[in-house]
Amino acid sequence: MVLWLTRPLKALAASLAPGVIAACASLSAPSADTVYVNGKIITADKAFSIAQAVAVKEGKFVGVGTSDEMRRYASPTTRVVDLKGRAVIPGLMDSHTHMIGAGAAETRAPLFRARTVAEAQSIIGDFIRSKNVPPGEWVQTSGWHPPSQLREQRYLTRQEIDAVAPNHPVFVQTVGHFAMANTKALELGGITRSTQDPVGGKIYRDANGDATGLLEETAIDLVEHKIPKPTFGQVIAQASMDQEEVLVAEIDPKRMDEVRRNWPFLRDRRIDAYGPLTNRWIG
Repeated sequence: MVLWLTRPLKALAASLAPGVIAACASLSAPSADTVYVNGKIITADKAFSIAQAVAVKEGKFVGVGTSDEMRRYASPTTRVVDLKGRAVIPGLMDSHTHMIGAGAAETRAPLFRARTVAEAQSIIGDFIRSKNVPPGEWVQTSGWHPPSQLREQRYLTRQEIDAVAPNHPVFVQTVGHFAMANTKALELGGITRSTQDPVGGKIYRDANGDATGLLEETAIDLVEHKIPKPTFGQVIAQASMDQEEVLVAEIDPKRMDEVRRNWPFLRDRRIDAYGPLTNRWIG
């Protein structure tokens, strides 16, 4: 298990060489705000050495070495944290990883692989069969860009989606601005011949005035907002798949608000019932 420090520390990784700092610790050691002991401190120095403990003052490393050496930085007001063998990775830079999306991708038909309309249809149909999606349950897809991705250079029609998913509402998202939906999804979204285009959006129609299945901008909300939000168990299942795909979560303070919004369940004690989910939110 990795213990994430909630505030990136400003010291350069090269300054963490245990031999150099430990030597300084033998002199008059300044009082640290926090001392972490009994851990695995990944120093990121040139040798990528692993230390046992580290001392921090005002957001900067002031010492790194053994637990006994770092306890010399502790005063009566110093917080001493026993890591109990856990790892500390200091000063990570934001890798712009969307962890929750990684797990969600496993629950969506991978249309990014399609190169023709026929291939897109096959991918949707194969996904429904391989995942044993019950009739009536929503089917969603990965982001993709049909006009530039498909040989036909166009979006799918509701009839083409219906042909492979007649019993499921299907929401086909793109990389942005446009989405497609089959007949069942349009019906659930309340879209009929008489439905007016919402402000800032467009429902594309054929010569008869019927929706083709292509939605633009705010019109997408008419269908997407009808898709049930995932249950707690489903979110945990997605998160479990996430950690198989990626190791590092968003930790840049500038992105903390996003993490708190998208991952509030990491504070939920119910996650303890899900053994495979090892990530926790600390701080």
